Amino acid sequence: MKKKILLLMILSTSLFSLFAQETTETIKKSADKKFYLGVSFGLASPVGDFASKSTDTNAKAGFAKTGFNTNIHFGYLASKHFGFASNFSYSTHQIKSEAFYAAIQDIDPSFRLSADHWQYFTLLVGPMATVSASDKAFFDFKLLGGISNINFPTVRGTSGSVNASSKEKWETAFAWQIATNFRYNFTPNAFFLVNLDYSHTKPKANITVTNGSTEVVGVEQEVGVINTNVGIGINF
Repeated sequence: MKKKILLLMILSTSLFSLFAQETTETIKKSADKKFYLGVSFGLASPVGDFASKSTDTNAKAGFAKTGFNTNIHFGYLASKHFGFASNFSYSTHQIKSEAFYAAIQDIDPSFRLSADHWQYFTLLVGPMATVSASDKAFFDFKLLGGISNINFPTVRGTSGSVNASSKEKWETAFAWQIATNFRYNFTPNAFFLVNLDYSHTKPKANITVTNGSTEVVGVEQEVGVINTNVGIGINF
């Protein structure tokens, strides 16, 4: 019996030593990685003017539904806690058609209106602060700025024999973002990623409206979105 207990103790000590050695090596290998690259997918939830569906109280209502967002994340750690990050993303939102239609009918009950979608690409760069929650888990806090190329929707309307339409229009504007990433290294070279951010841009456009004649209308749309998504990435 004593021999079995002694053997078990030796085996346990050996396994613990191997685990400790592996953990130390994993930490060292992870610490040697200064760059990371990740991709994530998830929801883009409009807020403020962009989500508004009432022109009675908000002339800049965007009528945007919760949409889809995908990101490419890049980070460089210049030191243990500070570095630089960049983010390239694409988002799309359908229009709240019923609310959009009802808002126009309040102005002209005979008018029939439809619109397709909002969509935009965003490229951002800026500083990053990283805090380790454990040997394998990290939080990245980022403040990024850059540009957004946004597509104003195509709008079509009819009233009796009158047809009106405005074509989609791509415009570029300054954009900024406050973001938090959570990264968990399941190997020294790969990690799971959870992303939460607030992104904002305010593009202006001169929209050409065709209604028998042609008229150019200046519009401005505030686009505020909370993105929540998950993904994977690599350390290198």
